[in-house]
Amino acid sequence: MENIFLKKLLSFLWPITQKVASEINGDVEITWYQGKKLLDTKNANFSYGSLDLILEEAFKYTHIKQKDTVLILGLGGGNFIKKIQQDFLHTGKITAVELDKEIIRIAKDEFGINTNDKIEIFHQDAAKFIKNTKNTYDFIFVDIFVDNLVPDFFYSTVFWNSIYSVLKPKGRFLFNAGILLKNSTKLDLIVQSLDKKMILFKKEGINKTNTLLFGEKS
Repeated sequence: MENIFLKKLLSFLWPITQKVASEINGDVEITWYQGKKLLDTKNANFSYGSLDLILEEAFKYTHIKQKDTVLILGLGGGNFIKKIQQDFLHTGKITAVELDKEIIRIAKDEFGINTNDKIEIFHQDAAKFIKNTKNTYDFIFVDIFVDNLVPDFFYSTVFWNSIYSVLKPKGRFLFNAGILLKNSTKLDLIVQSLDKKMILFKKEGINKTNTLLFGEKS
C-alpha cells in the first residue's frame, strides 16, 4: 500500500513505467502518470488514459441499463467495466473476451478486474467466440486493437452479421472503429449491411483521434 501511495505521489513529478512483453501487442507499458495508472502499447492508450475520454464522449450518444447483459470484445485493462459501473451503476452480467493472455493477467493483477458471479473473462479469439456463443446480449462493446490498428476481419460483414444475431431486441453496440481512420469504406460496408436492420450513427474525431460507430437493433 505504501508503495502504491509513493508511486502515485512521484508520478506527479515524472511518469513511472514498467514494460511487459506481449506476443500479440509487443511491449505494453503500465505507467503511473499524474496519480493514475495507465495501460499503453507503443502507439496507443489501451486503458484509463485517452480511452476514458473517448468513453465519456461515447456515453453522450448511447446508454447502458443497470441490469443489462454486456459483452466486451477486447478487454484491455478493463476500462469499460469500471466506466459502466461508475457512470451507470451497472450490476448486470459482464462477459469479456480477450485474445492476449498477458493483457488478461495485467487487467487482473494491475487493475483489479477479477472474475466473479457477475464478471466472466474468456481467453479466446473474439471472432470465434461471437460465432459460437449461444447467448444474447443487451449491449456489445467492440474494442479490438493490435497496438493501434483494428484487424481487418472486424470490419467484415460476416463479423457484423454475427454481432447482429447475438443482440437482443433493442440491443445496442458501440464499435471503437479506429484511430485517425483514413479508409471510411470499411465502415461504409458495415453500415450498408446493417442499415435496414439497425439504427446506426457514426461519430468521427472523438478526442480528435477516434471514430465510433453506434447501433441499436430495431
